[in-house]
Amino acid sequence: MSFMTLHAPLGLNWMDFHAERMVTGVSFLAENGLNQFGFTMWQLCTDCVLESGVTEGVYHSSLHAINISPYLLIYLFGGKESLLIFGPMLDKFIIFLCGVLVAELMIKSVQRITKLDIFLIGTACFSLFVVSPWVYKIFLGGWWEIYFVLFYLSGLFAFQNAKFKLGLIFFLFAGFAQSVWGSWLAFFYLLIILIPLVFKGYDASSKFFPADNKSNNQKLLIIAVLVFPQLFFVILTMISAPYVEFGTSSSLFWRMGISGEDTHNGGIIGALQFLGGSRFTACFGGYGTGIFSAGNMALIGMYNCMFSIFGMTLISLISVAGLYLLVRSSNLAAKFFLPLAFAILMFIGVFQQSLSVHLMGYSFIFAVLFAAGISKLIILLFEKTGSNVMGIIFSVPCLAGILILSIRVSMLSSMN
Repeated sequence: MSFMTLHAPLGLNWMDFHAERMVTGVSFLAENGLNQFGFTMWQLCTDCVLESGVTEGVYHSSLHAINISPYLLIYLFGGKESLLIFGPMLDKFIIFLCGVLVAELMIKSVQRITKLDIFLIGTACFSLFVVSPWVYKIFLGGWWEIYFVLFYLSGLFAFQNAKFKLGLIFFLFAGFAQSVWGSWLAFFYLLIILIPLVFKGYDASSKFFPADNKSNNQKLLIIAVLVFPQLFFVILTMISAPYVEFGTSSSLFWRMGISGEDTHNGGIIGALQFLGGSRFTACFGGYGTGIFSAGNMALIGMYNCMFSIFGMTLISLISVAGLYLLVRSSNLAAKFFLPLAFAILMFIGVFQQSLSVHLMGYSFIFAVLFAAGISKLIILLFEKTGSNVMGIIFSVPCLAGILILSIRVSMLSSMN
């Protein structure tokens, strides 16, 4: 972080803000327990204690005590100081584990179809994941997507090793960590089951379901554990509505972008801007349209800043092509990565306003697909050179260029 403090003028501005929000949410929950149905809130409060029936003006997040429990434990045992120290460390440890899992799944996907050393594949995939601008945004302030990815990938490992019950538990935890993403995965698997009803004789469940089984009950169990957390939160919200004031919480239609006039909503193109790793508006450096009357150095900075983000967008699109080739060549890769690809497409298509406004947490999912897609292209480069030595040699500058560009775009990133 000291490197980014010196070299990324936009990159660390929101860290104190996020830390204060986390402390407030955790301390509120610690003081009130489950009296407010386990909901927490982000706004600043004095002592964070609510008198009976006094809820006006307090913005309650839909975040539940289940999600914030690791940070609550740190706070209860060590206080605010410990939370400020160990909370970010916990986030980074979870991100590190996610990177390891992505690399391991990539190795499993391709080790039988390539001669490239698996250590190099894993190292490249891990590096692409952890230095990507989507992961850097989570370094600035954790979102619950990190736990969703951790438990989802852990569930895939469990299913792959014939530990069905353990896989179900991990998938259930993934759904509780981020119920919307869990619901999209459930919808994907449900469509896989329904396809044979429309296209007779075509059963894709063995190719795309995480567990190698033919039992419809097991398939339905996988769907049920993924969708249950969403049903749980919806029912809890309905029950708590007469007692808990949700303040300025945005409606479903607002997040979809079909209700109200929202300056921040960029529609489908706005929802896709995460591909660049940062907003193009970050390049204006606070000048706004006045930058065009600024000095030459400001214009040069804007020019190159926009090139950096455009380059990241281009490489992101190339990674999607690599992901397509990966899932075409490996049945395991299809099991591992296609459900996530479907989930992020659903999020982009449905919650256009939400993803247009918040490039941060939601785009963390794309880091998994990005790392896998680029890793596949590196493998193809290795194979097309016709020489193992030349393949490795020419892969080095390509990988280095992408990693350095990722860090460069991270330097341009703010929280959103």
